[in-house]
Formats: sequence, structure tokens, C-alpha cells
Amino acid sequence: MRFRTFWVDVGQAWRGLSCLRAETLDIGLGQDHNLPMMKSLALAAVVLSLVVPLTLAQDAPLLAKGSVNEADRLQIDETLQRYLSAYQRRSIQSLLDVWPGLDKQKKEYGKIKHHLGDATLTDEQMTLTPQEVVKSADEVSVRVQRTEKFVKTDNSSALIGGDLLGGSPQSQAAPINNPVVSSKKRDVKKADEVWITMRRNGAQWIIVSIGDQKPPAPTTTPKV
Repeated sequence: MRFRTFWVDVGQAWRGLSCLRAETLDIGLGQDHNLPMMKSLALAAVVLSLVVPLTLAQDAPLLAKGSVNEADRLQIDETLQRYLSAYQRRSIQSLLDVWPGLDKQKKEYGKIKHHLGDATLTDEQMTLTPQEVVKSADEVSVRVQRTEKFVKTDNSSALIGGDLLGGSPQSQAAPINNPVVSSKKRDVKKADEVWITMRRNGAQWIIVSIGDQKPPAPTTTPKV
């Protein structure tokens, strides 16, 4: 994922910053020809101070430790992060990668595809706050508080002298000018509680379903 690559880049920047500090101290800070180096050092420090907290916030784990075994927790957490990333990138293909059976759920697939493909929606953001984890033999269901935010652009048009402006029959008979188009943006926020059920698929986990009903408890066959 991009978070891991990003941390590699930050580590390289920090090592470069350390080398730069060492070279500066060896040469001496009092010489005028070291001013460009000092400026580079200051700039690198500012960039690191801004970037590192941002990375920590974006890559914070979603599932608490102890909810499932540590290996599964990390993989399930990564699956939830991929789900979030697909929405924020508005990519139906990325969503299918993490939820491959979605296109078989025709109603849900059509609704999500329309939403992600709607050009009037921008600045998509989503957060998940896990509340409960239920584990069965081969599946894990996570109850989450889901919050979605985006900006909706409403476009409207009016014809000068036409019906939209309430013109008289005489004015309607006159030549129609170009329509007047106006746009208005509004913030939309949605919140709900859903169960995200996942299943192991090889070396990773995939989403099986997302719904508002708690999955049935696993049944056990009594020993005879």
C-alpha cells in the first residue's frame, strides 16, 4: 500500500537530513558558503515536521489489538483500509478488488457504481470506527460506525423568456437566448452502522458482504 512506500520515503529523507547535519557541523556553521546548506537543512526539518504526523493519522490501525490474533488483525485492518481508499479515490474497480463479489449483488452494485461515477460528487471522505468483532471458523464480521462526507454540486438552468422564468406567450415566441446555468455546492454527510463481513482468500482477506443486520452466529454440530 502507499502508506508503506511513504514511510520508506520519510526514512530516506530523515537519513539525508542526518547526513546533511553532520556535514554542516564538520565544515563549520560560521562560513558564508554554508548558507545554502543551512537553508536546505531547515527546509527538510519543516517538511518532516508536517509530513510525519499526517502519515501517522492516515495509517492508524482500525481494529484494536486483542480483537483477533495479531496476524489476522493486521490483514483485516488492511482490507478495511483498502475499502476506505477505494471510496476516497472513487474507484469502482478498486472496490471490486477488495470486494470481488459485489457485482453479483446487483442492487447494491448498481447503487454504489452510480454513486462513485457521479461527476457532481467530489471530495469523498469516509471513516470507519469499529465497535464489535465477531469471529467464526473462516469469517470475521466487524460492526462499524461509518461516516461518509462529500460535496454535491447542484446544477440548474433557466431559459430566458421560456417557461422556467414564467414568461408570457408573447415572450416565449421571441428568440430564445442561451440558457443561464448556475451551480451551487453543498456539503453532504451520511452516517450509519453496518456489519462488514470478511473471509480469508489465500494470503489476504476480502469483503463478502456489508449490511445493517448482524450475521447469524456460527452453528456447531454436537458430538455424538
